[in-house]
Amino acid sequence: MFAKENYRGLIFATLATLLWAGNFVVSKSLYQDYSPVHLSFWRWTFAFILLLPFSWRRLTVTKLAVARRHLGFLFIASLFGMSLQTFLVYQAAHTTSATNQTLIGISAPVFVLLGGWLIFHRVPSLQTLLGIVVSYLGIYFLISKGGSAGITPGDGLMLVAAASFSVYTLMMQKQPIALDALLVLTLMAGCAAFQCGILYLLMGSLGDVSGFHLPGKEIGALLYFAIGPSILGYLFWGKAINEIGCMKAAYCYFLLPVYGAAMAVTLLGEGISLLQVVSYLFIVAGVFMSVKGDRVHVREYA
Repeated sequence: MFAKENYRGLIFATLATLLWAGNFVVSKSLYQDYSPVHLSFWRWTFAFILLLPFSWRRLTVTKLAVARRHLGFLFIASLFGMSLQTFLVYQAAHTTSATNQTLIGISAPVFVLLGGWLIFHRVPSLQTLLGIVVSYLGIYFLISKGGSAGITPGDGLMLVAAASFSVYTLMMQKQPIALDALLVLTLMAGCAAFQCGILYLLMGSLGDVSGFHLPGKEIGALLYFAIGPSILGYLFWGKAINEIGCMKAAYCYFLLPVYGAAMAVTLLGEGISLLQVVSYLFIVAGVFMSVKGDRVHVREYA
């Protein structure tokens, strides 16, 4: 039987995944008109502005000292889990489908397992290793079109994005306990906006984008990015990690293609191929094998 905390944690993780699935679909609908760095910068800038009125009063002298002491941690965590991951997802939308993005996105639990091995020096069981292999077979079938084609740039970028998000998931176990979740999210959103702003200015100076400009008709989508995937999604994900640990939270992430495919078919008119279904089954089967083989160690992450 699951404890009450487990049910709450699973609900939070599922809601976060639903909001992030919408992020893939909405970004896919915008990719032809707006650069990835423009969407990334304004997403995190709006998120920071919206969060600030609710969190600035929480920043006491003591918490300010804690925040300064952990600024490096917050900066790096926001780099992997927010600015870099967001930019890669929006860039990938140019050369792969929203359905493929969500399918590759669920490889994050496998990267979390590998990260736990490398960071926490925890040797995975044979069954866990076998599950990882099965998951990556599914990913290979998907991105190589069954072995008959090369990897598209978008699919490759999504693999890097999944690895980046797994680093964030592992890092958030060590977030400063003296800072509440809302304050941590606000500070990290500010870091992400700063990082994306630097990239925006750099790419503009190199001529890779048309230059810095204010949002226009895409303002509704940017507000969705800021409120849904950025604020609520990350708060829910943080709550899930606190309730059930990063490993169990990561396993809920395989619902991403279910939500994403339903939205992509309904809103974008994308189709679902047999190859995508088979790849999904391989990936999920591998995740379940990894869960079962790794279950004796899950408490270390809770």
